[in-house]
Amino acid sequence: MRPWVKALLLIVSLIVVAVLGLRMEDLRAQKELAAYRAHLVASGEKLDLVAHIPTLPPASSNGAASFMVAPQFTRLPFWLVLQYPVAPGRACVAWQREKQVNAETNIWPMMTAHLVTNRAAVAAIRAALEYPELLFNPDYGKGFEARLPHLERIRESAWQLAHAAVTTMQARDKQGALDHLLTGVRLTGRFREPIHISQLIRTSYSRELLKATWELLQAPDWSDEQLAALQGAWQEWKLLDDWLAAAQVERTTFSAAFARCRAEPALLVGDCLCSGEPSWDCRQVKAQRFASAHVWKLGFSHRDELWSLRQHQRHVEHLRGIAATDNGLPHGKEFDLPPMPSGSRVHVLSGMQSPGFGSSVLKLATFETARRITTTAVALHRHRQRHKEFPASLAELVPDFLSEAPHDFMDGQPLRYRRTAEGQFWLWSVGSDSKDDGGDPTSLAGKPVNWLFGRDWVWPQAATQAEVDAYHAARAAERAAQLTSNR
Repeated sequence: MRPWVKALLLIVSLIVVAVLGLRMEDLRAQKELAAYRAHLVASGEKLDLVAHIPTLPPASSNGAASFMVAPQFTRLPFWLVLQYPVAPGRACVAWQREKQVNAETNIWPMMTAHLVTNRAAVAAIRAALEYPELLFNPDYGKGFEARLPHLERIRESAWQLAHAAVTTMQARDKQGALDHLLTGVRLTGRFREPIHISQLIRTSYSRELLKATWELLQAPDWSDEQLAALQGAWQEWKLLDDWLAAAQVERTTFSAAFARCRAEPALLVGDCLCSGEPSWDCRQVKAQRFASAHVWKLGFSHRDELWSLRQHQRHVEHLRGIAATDNGLPHGKEFDLPPMPSGSRVHVLSGMQSPGFGSSVLKLATFETARRITTTAVALHRHRQRHKEFPASLAELVPDFLSEAPHDFMDGQPLRYRRTAEGQFWLWSVGSDSKDDGGDPTSLAGKPVNWLFGRDWVWPQAATQAEVDAYHAARAAERAAQLTSNR
């Protein structure tokens, strides 16, 4: 037998052995995956997507269609800077200032004209909220490829309504400002779609509504009826339930994604970022991805899916533990998944799509903590409205203003509170490190930033004019020094 024939037979034999080895490994993983899925089902888990899709209410009680045909907002002419931090624990009240911090002229007339232009959009949203439910109907079966056109409208509406509330407050129309704020809080609170990206967007842009709530609370002489409506709107949120429902849906959509990619491995190849005619390097990368996708299908796809399902199950169980203990980060720093090996041929799909569970939980915990602090702050103002002063402890809010003493979602303990000698209050959470620093609002970044980035997360107090002037003087001195050093 000629040498080249022997070499060819050897190569073919090695390829056959490798393919058989891959197939045997994949069959083992397939059995392990089936056994794990059976274990989850026997434990009461529902792994079918249909079990988690919300039942669409009849059109007569669903405001989703009305919301989608509402006139769209025009672009904001100017972005207000709400709850602008100027010192640790102190923030500038936007509606009390003639000029915004980043504006050369008075922008309020422009913002007011914008409100007039968008009256129809606001009225249409309020009409949609007259329906008892707000449930959209995305194609859950398409998983990550499902179209979600309503997300952009939810995002834009939350942003615009927060700015509308503060703009109306600047005109000293307190009830009009409250109506705008209530519309925004009720809209985002009722949007309970069990999709992870939907929950992320919902909480991300609702932070502007939290800031607007702080802004409005800086105005005096609210009635108890007005404050109770605002408190009730924030209390209607069911964020823990919604986040858990989204995690369960995502667990099923990942399994569907694995099945689809096994049927069409080319979906894993993707497009190279090549400008003009594809280069040799681009073709080479695509060829490598193509080969990797088929090797993955042949021997690693079920092992990859098993790893993904276990991590998603861990995420679901972690969220259940959070709800049971009322503690947002019982082991938050240890929750991030172990890093996958660089260039792993096993974790091809899960490496492309698996979310950062630890960061997701932190976003949930951060917003939920801010929401609870905000709700408590409204209740404190209700107490002052009735009794002419803030309470000596949060326990005095029960039962007239709260059904139970508020808990800090970051450690499961009661929120920290003290009444100040000036007749104000200091209300705070221990923050992401779960360590009580006594209400220290100092920013970890060294400069006044969003209050949710301090050593403790302290509900801000309104800054005095002297504090605002000192802040801007310090920033002007820094800019002057920077210009001098650059010359």
